[in-house]
Amino acid sequence: MTSDVSVAVIIAAHNEERYLPETLDSLRKQTLGMENLEIILIDDASTDATLTIFKDFQKEAPHCVVEHVEYRNIGKVRNVGIDKATAPFLLFLDGDDLLAPNACEQMLETLHSTHCDMVMTPLYRFSEKDGSIDFTKAQIGTVTIETSKKIWEMLLEHRKVMGHLIGRLFSRHLFSSLRFPPMLCYEDVYLFPDILEKTEKVAIYDAPLYFYRLRQGSVSSTLTNDKACLMFDVLEKFRTRVSSEKQRRLFEAMCVGRCAIMSDHVADLSDENRERIRALISAIPVWKYLISPTVRTSRKRLFLRLKRAFQA
Repeated sequence: MTSDVSVAVIIAAHNEERYLPETLDSLRKQTLGMENLEIILIDDASTDATLTIFKDFQKEAPHCVVEHVEYRNIGKVRNVGIDKATAPFLLFLDGDDLLAPNACEQMLETLHSTHCDMVMTPLYRFSEKDGSIDFTKAQIGTVTIETSKKIWEMLLEHRKVMGHLIGRLFSRHLFSSLRFPPMLCYEDVYLFPDILEKTEKVAIYDAPLYFYRLRQGSVSSTLTNDKACLMFDVLEKFRTRVSSEKQRRLFEAMCVGRCAIMSDHVADLSDENRERIRALISAIPVWKYLISPTVRTSRKRLFLRLKRAFQA
C-alpha cells in the first residue's frame, strides 16, 4: 500500500449483484481518485454474481482487496474489513448504496481542517421510483463541531443523529481496540457509544454525501422477533452509558419509541419480548417523565399509550 492511500472504503455484500455495479461506479467517480482509495470488498456467502463483480472490479482498482467469507453475519464481515485496512481513515459503504462524487474528498478535508477523529454527514434516502440521483445536493455544505457528549445525547434523542456508521469517516485508530459485535443487524448502533468514548469532538458536514437506497424487504426494513431481541441488547448497552438525569430522560424516551415500534410492527413478537416491553415501560417514573422538558410531547403520549396497552 502506498503512502498516498488515504481512505479505506469497506463494502460488505450479500447477494447484491443488482446494485453493486452502480455502487462501485460511485467509487470510480470519486474526486479523491481511486489511486488514493484502499477498497476492501467482502462477499459474505453470496449465491449470485457478487463475488465475480468484486473480482472484475479488482482488476481496475489500484489498491483493492477481495475477500470471500461464509459468516452470514454483518458484524463479523465488517470486522474483516477493519482487520484488512491499512489506510489511516475508514469509510463503510453498503453494497447497494452510493457515494456522492466528492464524498471521500470532502469528508477527508473536513477531518483534516477540524482535527477531529470522525465526520458525520446526513443520509440522502432514495428509492427506485426516484429515478436518477441528483448529486448536486452534496456540493455545498457547512461544517460544525460538537462534543462527543453532545452527539451521545443527540443519539439518545434519536432525531438528528442515528446510530448507523455509514455516511461517516473515521480515523482508523478509533477501531484499534474495537470491533463490531457478531450481530445480524444493529451491530453499528451497538458499537457507536464505544466509538464516541474514544474521541472528544465530532465534525458534522451538513450536506448529504452518502445516498442510502430504500428497499422493501431489506434487512433493515423487515422487523422480526429475532431483531427485537437484538434491539433489547442495544437498549441494555445504552442503559449502561447513561450518566446524567437529562440523559436518563432521553434514554427513557428512546425506549418508549423502540418499544412502540416493536409492539406495533413485529408480527411474531414473543411473549418473552412483550414482557420485556412491559418491564421497560414499568421502570420509567411516570411523573418525572411526563413533566420533563427534555422529553418530546409525542413521546409522552406514546408512553401513556404503552402504559395502557401493557398495563404497566
